[in-house]
Amino acid sequence: MKALLAVFLALAACGEKKPPVEPPTPAPSQATPPASSAMTPDECTAMGGRVKGDIGDGKVACDPGEKELGRVTQGIEGAVCCAGAAH
Repeated sequence: MKALLAVFLALAACGEKKPPVEPPTPAPSQATPPASSAMTPDECTAMGGRVKGDIGDGKVACDPGEKELGRVTQGIEGAVCCAGAAH
């Protein structure tokens, strides 16, 4: 009887282990296409945008009131294609 009680306690102590919960993956920004689909500077201007280059701090962004049309392949740091609010 003691052996049966010991087995029961050992099984109860183990319990059901749940896998760790991973944090949700953030949704990609709809305004910025993936880096693999970066456009050329000519494609940006053909869409009516202007190329705004990164000065090296990684904080390149369109000015307030402008819409980001996508990423631009340019230099080492890259750039964004910005269009005025009317676009």
